[in-house]
This record gives sequence, C-alpha cells and structure tokens, in this order.
Amino acid sequence: CCHAAHMLDVPSSMDSSHRPPKTLQVCEQKHEVHNRSEEAWQKALISHAMARPRFVPTVQSNGKRQKRTAEGSGAHVGRMTLDPGVTAFCFAASRTGETALDANIKAHQRGVMSFCLIEALAALRNRCTYEMLLEKASTKMDDIREKYMPTMDQYIQLSFCPNSAPSEVVVLDARYARVAQHRLTQRARLAERGPSNEALRNTDGCPAPVREVSTEFVPSPNYYPPDRLGQPPACSSGQSPAACGSPPPAASAG
Repeated sequence: CCHAAHMLDVPSSMDSSHRPPKTLQVCEQKHEVHNRSEEAWQKALISHAMARPRFVPTVQSNGKRQKRTAEGSGAHVGRMTLDPGVTAFCFAASRTGETALDANIKAHQRGVMSFCLIEALAALRNRCTYEMLLEKASTKMDDIREKYMPTMDQYIQLSFCPNSAPSEVVVLDARYARVAQHRLTQRARLAERGPSNEALRNTDGCPAPVREVSTEFVPSPNYYPPDRLGQPPACSSGQSPAACGSPPPAASAG
C-alpha cells in the first residue's frame, strides 16, 4: 500500500519512525489530510533523486462519501471490522500526514518502500518474520534518507491482526496462515476450563492435571542458515520435529 497507514481496520501496528519499531495497540479515527494540494505536491519533489509524491491532490465530491465502516464500529472505538481469525498484515509506505515517494533508484523509477522491502527480503534470503522484514527494510530506508534524500519524511508502517503477531509469522509461508485462528482456539479452550477444575476431572472423579494448551504444532519462525536454506532445522535426540521448528506432518486421509 502506498500511503494508507490504516488500510486494515485493526488497532495493532508497528511504527518504524521509532528505533526499534514501536508496537502500538490503539489507533486513531481515520481522517482526511487537507494539505494535499498542488502546492504541497510541488514542495515534496526532490529533483536530484527524481523523487515525487505518490499521492494525488484531493478530489472534491458533491455527493456524500460512503463510510467504509458502519456507524459506531471500527478499530478506533475498539470494534474492529476485520475477522479476528484472519492472519493479516499490511505494509504502508508512510503515515497519513507523510509523503510516500517514487524515486530513481539504481536507474529505475520505483516506490521507495517497494525497493526497501525487496532489498530486505534478498538480504534475509527470503526467510524471515514480518517483524524482521520491517526492521531490515526500515534500516535500508534510513540509509537512503541519510545519504540521498534527507528531506524524505516517510516511515514504513506495518498494521496487523492482533491475533497474528509479526514476530510469530513467517513472510509468505502458507503454514502460518491459520495462526490467528489458532490463537482464538487456544483462548476458547482456556475459557472453557473456567476458574475451577470442575471441567477437568477424570472418569474416576479425580482432578486431571492442569497444563497449558500445546502450541507445538505451530512451526517456529526459525531462520534457516544459508547452508540449510529450504531445509528443516536439525532436531536433537528425542525432540519432536514440530518442537524444533519443522513443519507439522500432513494429516492422513480418513
């Protein structure tokens, strides 16, 4: 996403203007930035880098704009509209009041955030969590800001579903698609236990031992060393493959 820092209606985000990126659990109500005029567009140009803003001047509408969320709902009032069981992430090139830039980088005109994300993925050998990707891309953007475009004011934002932490989900790995739903299932099982152990008795009436719900079937977001790229990490003797980060075994038919 170019500059819509809150495209996802979620309260959780990471702001890379802080080092390390700061995690936020609340969000403000979305509002229109009225200074996106032709004059502001011209002021944001950086001629030596052939950099220009990605936004366009505000379009005036005579009709009433339809709201994306119903009245009284939205993450800003604690009622996010995104399904809490969806594992979702959204990178935004800047915050609402900042300017997302296109620039001539390595002889190609491209979005600054897009370039930083591609470079970060390559540096991490395409195996990283969303948090690692944000940190690496932000470091690249800081380097561009320091050396080439000191007036650039954009900082990458990462918004995400509260039930899928960026530190726990590997980028573009389908095995992590159900992390948010898994978190909800865990909470539901814990809630069923209640404050007492009445629901935790064996058939002989004796209390069953209380333990936390296992999370071993969720693969650990380990970074594979270059010499083992694409291979599961080695397991120690007696350790299950799921516990050391290997993918869970496929369920057999029937």
